[in-house]
Amino acid sequence: MKTPALPPTVAVRDVLYALGFIEDWHAMTEQSPAFTFNVGNLAISASEVTNISMRREFFFGGIWSRDRLQGSIEFSIPVMVESVEQAVAWIAYGIGKGFVPSRAIEWLETGKQNHHFLPWEQALQRQRDFAQQQRQLRLSRPHCLVAREWMRLVNKHLRAAAEASGENDSVVVEFDGQLLKFTLPSEVIGVPASGPAPWPVGYCVQTHRFTGLPKKFMNDLVEIGIWEGHLEVDRARMTLSLDPEKNGTAMSTRADSVPVSGEEPSTREQSVQRGDRPARLRTSSPRRKMWVPLDALDGTAHALSVIDPGGPMTYDLYRDLLRQKLDVLIQANPREARRALEMSNEHSPELWTIAANNPAQDWA
Repeated sequence: MKTPALPPTVAVRDVLYALGFIEDWHAMTEQSPAFTFNVGNLAISASEVTNISMRREFFFGGIWSRDRLQGSIEFSIPVMVESVEQAVAWIAYGIGKGFVPSRAIEWLETGKQNHHFLPWEQALQRQRDFAQQQRQLRLSRPHCLVAREWMRLVNKHLRAAAEASGENDSVVVEFDGQLLKFTLPSEVIGVPASGPAPWPVGYCVQTHRFTGLPKKFMNDLVEIGIWEGHLEVDRARMTLSLDPEKNGTAMSTRADSVPVSGEEPSTREQSVQRGDRPARLRTSSPRRKMWVPLDALDGTAHALSVIDPGGPMTYDLYRDLLRQKLDVLIQANPREARRALEMSNEHSPELWTIAANNPAQDWA
């Protein structure tokens, strides 16, 4: 993560005057004067030049001596820095830790103490702060721990359900503080779990995504949690459902729903009840195209697009098909989806909620 740094507003030339550097009008420099500093066993000069990247900078060069040792100094810094403290710290860093002054140089000691003002140290600190922030967010996210023996049983059921699932089948994952529950269309799986707090809502994941579960769990405790729109099970990540009626509410999926017709169809023919939506029969009647008005939602007589219901038209079926059509339209062409909503004078909260929750960020 890149955090913008402060704009460079302090001229190094002004800082050199404050540190006791003396003007040198005879030294080679692109902008006179150059500067020299000769105190005790330290002698350095500073000249403003243009580097190989065609950027202006101050080049420092010189020597220092100590007992029977000598060392060379050669470094450069930008002509503009963020603060006086950064300029002093940069010069002290360039002189190096190996130099021991024969006479006390106050600004040199201050610069060594203020090494945290150096730009790379500031960037490193920003990375540490960001990592700490991410750790805090990870700890505060909905998550829990399940023993590996229990997760092996859950894994077996979820993978089998994923392989036999339909396109619209989903699983709701909930944690009440003691029990982690997976609600499938045909069964409910609950296992003991421990976590810092109960999850505020249930989270819905399409059943077929559980085919990506790990075949083996390497740790004694398996972590399950929600992070950045995904359900994390150990090292596997599964995208949460985009259906606003499934996600964000602690709804449950019931397998004992009653069909609309009152008859008892087979499991393959019946769509299970989710939340307060009644179950619907899958029919094999000839598919037909029709214009679906939006007045069922907000009283207007306009239509969004042609929808193929593929069977008897009910309000619930109409609502689901309308949602699916809008999702497809937003994914294919977000701007056309917005124009379709505006041209239909459609202000249904449900439709605009679907559009706002859609992952296509540029649809608006």
